[in-house]
Formats: sequence, structure tokens, C-alpha cells
Amino acid sequence: MLRKLVVAAAATFMMTAGAYADPIEGTWLTGDKVLLKISPCGGNFCITVASGQHKGKSAGSMAASGGGSYKGSVTRVSTGKTYKGSGKLSGNTLRVKGCVAAVLCESQTWTRQ
Repeated sequence: MLRKLVVAAAATFMMTAGAYADPIEGTWLTGDKVLLKISPCGGNFCITVASGQHKGKSAGSMAASGGGSYKGSVTRVSTGKTYKGSGKLSGNTLRVKGCVAAVLCESQTWTRQ
């Protein structure tokens, strides 16, 4: 009886484990009022423009680096330029920073929608 219970619990856990999304996944509103969609792709998270004239274009990708932090690249779709990027998640806000060099950086706060 106990063995059946353990097997059933393990099967339930395995079926639901994939249902838990990473906290960065979802739709985000940028400081420029553009909606972005962050979703898993490979081992990273792809950022795609979900509204406006650049809808469907890639806006970068990031990988989790622990503690609500993410590292990767961000793309300014209006210019097509890609920068070294990072993000720090805090509740329903994501503070994103893109840098050309360690001292030439721009930051923006995104809000979960």
C-alpha cells in the first residue's frame, strides 16, 4: 500500500514539475510602453516584442544566474543593436540593463502585465 502511494506521489510530482514557470516568464511592459514576451527557449529565456511596429522581433535572450538575476543580451529593436544585458527580478518589476562597455550602460524598469 505504501509503495503504491509513493509511486503515485512521484508520478504526480513528475507530471506537475514542468508546469512551474520561471518567475521571469510572462508579458512585460517596458519604460517605452512596449509589450515584451519572455518565454523559455533552449536553456535560456527569449525576449520577443509583443506589440507595436516591431512586433515579433527578437529583443534578446537571458539565462538565469541565481537569486532573481539574469544575464545575456538585450536588443534595441528600433536600431537593431544588441548589448550585453542583465536583469534583476523583484516581485512584478524587472530592472534591465544593457551595456556597450562596463561604463556605458542604460537601464530600464519593466513591469509585469
